[in-house]
Amino acid sequence: MALIHLVELAIICLAALSLMFILAPGLHSKKIATLFLICTAVLIVLHTIGFSFRWQIVPAYFVVAALLIATLRDVQTGVFVKVAGSVLAGLLLLVSLTLLTGFPVPPLPEPTGPHKVGTITLNEEYSPENNNGSTEITRQLQLTLWYPALLSDTAQYPRETLWNELHDSDAFSVTERFFATYLKNIETSSYRGAPLNATAPARPVVIYNHALLSMASDNTLMTETLASFGYIVVGVRHKKQREEYFQLQEALSDEQKTYEKESALKLGAHMDRATRAELSLEVYGNNTTLAEIVRRRSRDSSHVLSNLESVLGSIPGYVSSKCKNTEKVVLVGFSLGGAVATELCKTDQRCSAAVNLDGGIFGSDITAPVTIPYLMVYSPSHSGGNDFLKAVSGDVYFEQTIEGAMHTDFHDATFVLPGLRWMGLLGNIGGEEMIKQRNHHVLTFLARTFPNL
Repeated sequence: MALIHLVELAIICLAALSLMFILAPGLHSKKIATLFLICTAVLIVLHTIGFSFRWQIVPAYFVVAALLIATLRDVQTGVFVKVAGSVLAGLLLLVSLTLLTGFPVPPLPEPTGPHKVGTITLNEEYSPENNNGSTEITRQLQLTLWYPALLSDTAQYPRETLWNELHDSDAFSVTERFFATYLKNIETSSYRGAPLNATAPARPVVIYNHALLSMASDNTLMTETLASFGYIVVGVRHKKQREEYFQLQEALSDEQKTYEKESALKLGAHMDRATRAELSLEVYGNNTTLAEIVRRRSRDSSHVLSNLESVLGSIPGYVSSKCKNTEKVVLVGFSLGGAVATELCKTDQRCSAAVNLDGGIFGSDITAPVTIPYLMVYSPSHSGGNDFLKAVSGDVYFEQTIEGAMHTDFHDATFVLPGLRWMGLLGNIGGEEMIKQRNHHVLTFLARTFPNL
């Protein structure tokens, strides 16, 4: 068990013992309770100093503070108040214990490839031209890169923390950043600023696109594994994604807003495969908001491809002739990012393969076939939704379904946020098993597609 979990468990246990001794009769019981409470307060101070803020344990903090004040001041109360207060204190301790269990600080699975992993983050801006030759507003991108690293001494480079993008005040709200603070306690296997291993095989560059409102690092447990096998992964995030989404929604008529909401609910219902494929084709073709976002993000990734040499040149130790294979670019996307990968693989000749992780097919011409190797990985509830694309694409279209998974299981959350399973947002497959199967399907597809690399 990690040190942070031991300290937190000790705080809750000591607080519970203090409560028991406060309720017990006798002078010695009160002295013992006071001693326990003082020890608990010391642990709380050490916990606050030693670790990033953990909102999960705040209810326990309130209990300890209330008990300590009541004990030191020798507050006298009636039986009813004492019992009611004790029940409330017990419930708050149970709440903290539940939150700590559901939203822990777990050690992350190590990448399974032979190489260490380095990471850097870049900011990119460009003004795309529309069909009339005029320019739109500036697109602001954050690029997160993972790559095979050459490390003789890992102590020279800091470990990146999980989903560090969530701490960006320009992209995420105060509430989101508050609840994400504790993630600073979770270290990834990526070493920030480590030099690239130029002796690693020149595998294809991978462009990764995230879900609708998310982060470039929302699948760190996949991108790290790809990098550990020699792939350079470029995660693309549009910084103004939230504003963009709500602006597009505001432009819709009330009827269109209602249709998009209702159709999303219909797709989540149980139905046979043929019905799901038919309904999906209708919904994807009529959702103007997501189609426009997919077109814009596809253009963002195309811009990254056009400037790939410059982007990769930011990696410490990068050597153009040895470090990558830009003639074979792989597109990978989760959820709406899967639609972005699909859109781009139809329109950009530089793309050699694509992977869609449980995403629908929104975009410009959703019925146009894919002509490069394409892997569709489903959760059971979405299985068959893209059969209209499979039907026109022939033998370049491959498919896998991960049994027991739900849509959110394709996100790192399947391992990092087990409490979401209690809310029905994760399937009954375990987080570690989900990560293992998802990564296996992607790596196997890439090895089959590029057998000589």
